[in-house]
Amino acid sequence: MTLANRHLRAARLYGVSFVALFTLALTVLLGQLLGAFADSAESFTPYFDTTLERLQHGLGAYLLVASGLAFLGFAVRATAGLVEASGANTEVQMASFVAAVFASLVGVAAAALATVSLSIGFGQITGDPGIRDGEELLPQLGYVVLAVPAAVSAAFSIWLLARLGSQTAKWPRWVTTAGYVVAVLQLFSFYSLPLFLLPLWVLAASISFRESPAI
Repeated sequence: MTLANRHLRAARLYGVSFVALFTLALTVLLGQLLGAFADSAESFTPYFDTTLERLQHGLGAYLLVASGLAFLGFAVRATAGLVEASGANTEVQMASFVAAVFASLVGVAAAALATVSLSIGFGQITGDPGIRDGEELLPQLGYVVLAVPAAVSAAFSIWLLARLGSQTAKWPRWVTTAGYVVAVLQLFSFYSLPLFLLPLWVLAASISFRESPAI
């Protein structure tokens, strides 16, 4: 097995892991928040009501952080597998750097989405009240971080990956074309739906790698 093929197989594993982690994390963390943005403060109170919900939010935060790292692994391994044929070292480095920015922003979003639940849960153990005033602000901040700067960085990373894929023919044309489309649509992720196209494209890209024949 060539070194490039090893990178592509590792990218496939990271990509599938990202899809599973990211989808599950969004389901756990944003399930009740979708459509709640800009609602009254009282409408957010039930989001933190039960111990089970707060545990879910803590778990969701870990899953979201892990998904960001998995995306970084996917981008780094995918670009390493493509670099031999493309020779585009600057674009390879840029794609990996932007993926690292995405992973960092996803971590910030995870922290914001889970802070209130973790504060209230910890307060129940120590006898402290936890965050109560302004508890609606942090989840909305987390959503904005995820849907704006994180989505934009993901868009740029996907665009660069699609460009490298088109230069090396390591992906079918429909995958690279879809990558350009999904990258543009990420700019509208504030409206929720385009954000879910990100894991769909990563899944398609992960299972569509064309490995080089063994010599």
